[in-house]
Amino acid sequence: MAKQECFVDVGSLTTRLNNRSSELNPDNHTSLITVLSSTHGRDRRRQRRISKGDLQAAVKYGKKEFAEPNSKGEQMLKYTHADIVYITDLTSRKEITSWVVPGFGIHIDKINITKEMKDDHLKACDLINSDKTKWTSHTVCVIDQSGSMRKADVGEHAASRSDVVWASLAIDFVLNRIKAGLATSTDVITVICMRRHCTIQLKCQPTDEILYNKIIDLLNSSEPLSGGNYIPALDLAEKMLHENPCGSCSLMLLFLSDGKPSDIIRNPYKGCKSPTSGMSVSERYAFYIVPKAAKLAQTFGRRLSISTMGFGPADEDFSILKRMSSAAKDYGSMTNHINSSLDVKALSSGLVQFSSTLTTQKTECTELSTGALRTVQRVTREARNAHLLDKTTGVNESSSWTVYKDRTEIRYRVKWDLEEDIFLPMEEKTFGSVAVAVHKSIFGEGAERMVRRFREVDVNGEFVGNKLVAKESRFVEDTEQGIKFHESFCKTQAEASRVAEAFNQRLDELSSRKNNLGSLPRVRFLSCSVFAIYRKPYDLGLLVEEMLDPTLYKKWNGNNGYVLDRKKVNQSFQPTLDPLFEEEEEEEDDLTEQEYMGRSKIKPDDVPQAFSHFSYFISDRKMLICDLQGVLDETTTPPMFALTDPVIHRRKRFSKNYKTASEYGRTDRGDKGCKEFFRTHKCSALCHLMKKTSRMETPI
Repeated sequence: MAKQECFVDVGSLTTRLNNRSSELNPDNHTSLITVLSSTHGRDRRRQRRISKGDLQAAVKYGKKEFAEPNSKGEQMLKYTHADIVYITDLTSRKEITSWVVPGFGIHIDKINITKEMKDDHLKACDLINSDKTKWTSHTVCVIDQSGSMRKADVGEHAASRSDVVWASLAIDFVLNRIKAGLATSTDVITVICMRRHCTIQLKCQPTDEILYNKIIDLLNSSEPLSGGNYIPALDLAEKMLHENPCGSCSLMLLFLSDGKPSDIIRNPYKGCKSPTSGMSVSERYAFYIVPKAAKLAQTFGRRLSISTMGFGPADEDFSILKRMSSAAKDYGSMTNHINSSLDVKALSSGLVQFSSTLTTQKTECTELSTGALRTVQRVTREARNAHLLDKTTGVNESSSWTVYKDRTEIRYRVKWDLEEDIFLPMEEKTFGSVAVAVHKSIFGEGAERMVRRFREVDVNGEFVGNKLVAKESRFVEDTEQGIKFHESFCKTQAEASRVAEAFNQRLDELSSRKNNLGSLPRVRFLSCSVFAIYRKPYDLGLLVEEMLDPTLYKKWNGNNGYVLDRKKVNQSFQPTLDPLFEEEEEEEDDLTEQEYMGRSKIKPDDVPQAFSHFSYFISDRKMLICDLQGVLDETTTPPMFALTDPVIHRRKRFSKNYKTASEYGRTDRGDKGCKEFFRTHKCSALCHLMKKTSRMETPI
């Protein structure tokens, strides 16, 4: 049999493909065997480059055994010969289907395992089994191994979907992460194969070279069969995600499929009308499958990321995968959904993106100064928009609230004083308020804090005043700090408010010169206070501020260079003048304000970026305010950006805590944070206008 060695790039490794010739030269005995080829079989053979001679040889010389019954329960025969699997009816005369064996045409060398590697692997396995507090992450990979994954339609060499997925998982998600130092033996991986019956192929394995070899073994042995049933796969994944109850372990569900579910949905309510009666097949799938993803997110929140990938033809229906991701996001989980078609590069980059999300989760659960793991609190969660459906007017109508009374259970209420640099008592409260109510479930979760509904309550248990939110730390280790935990957040928000006043004043001045800027939104940061509530063994500290409409909530920029609607961060972009380390003033240009205005139209979304840039210049390059998030209130004149949870990056040479912690908390990334902002920032006309005027004033 003629073979031609070819090369295909999968991830960062070059993988050899042995491209079989399209035709065998069968001898006379083989050609005498009559095989009735169905249209279905001819299509399969064409997809896998199997000739009729291959099939005839398989029947005559191959290993014969019973195949798994088809969906109708009909028994079939299975022949295996010369890297070909051939399914026939019981007469061996009618072809049903055929495919090449797993790993056909792909050869990836396994890593040579030394004695030291074996010893390290055994120690890692012992640690994983004996002390689950040491796990840094647990990724549960659900890999579609339904019959369609046998299709050899990936790339010009027609590699099978299954083979390419296993290869990419081994290379991009395991080996490359090890090489980059992004994964160690405390990062645990479980692999589930999704067929009609789902099975665990690798359970709680340390991420090391031996795991890489085991996945290569799956490439060469795992046989795609039957349908891909989402429901049992998700049930098994849920069981494995609960394998480690420690709140310090970051979790990921990596769910990859080449098509829609194959589950047979039966009415679970015998004798009664099915709740899905009248629904389309897709809607029935969504009814039973999507809530399972939501349940996982409701249990684990942001500690879990749900990353779904469709690896099939561009016109394949991946709506269920997408809805699984969307449902998880409603409960605070980090989510990714990628349709990679049948593109090897898209598959590879998707797994890299999933890896990046997991790294973010691990960073959040790590104390940066010591490297110790931080434990996420166990809480109940509600969907982020649940309050919109809640029509209750007081605590007596629901058991979902915990009430704390003034004087007896509320120790005090304070507000940050920027001039004194301390918390000062705050007595003001809504008229008629005698207590506060805190919702038992959180509805939002960020990197550092989680958010609950909060209301003031009168003597009759009725809500009074505006809807509020209460924020507290995500982590158990911070609970003993009480109100001190909120100090850096209050200080940051107060400082941002002061800069916002200066920014708005500049906009007002520019508007007075008839530059048509009067309709541009202004900026404000929410006013916040902190409640100290009696609770054993430590007081509960809650940062309270007004509730913003979560349906309008946006993040306009981040603390890592993220910009809203900027599809891709340009890693290579650098400003012509690096403003971080250039001590001389930039040269003034000769353009007038009107000429700047004529360059391009200033849009409302330009305001947050211009504000961040303005904060850098108005502070004489000492700090930069970013991570701007909140809502744009267009009911006021002029419109107003109502923002919360900003980040201040304080340049280290100007920081009071130069040799210790960051001045504005864990999110203060100093010079690096400033540099990330300017790496992606593109000045608008508003930036130039604000920059020219800001130089004329005394810096804040």
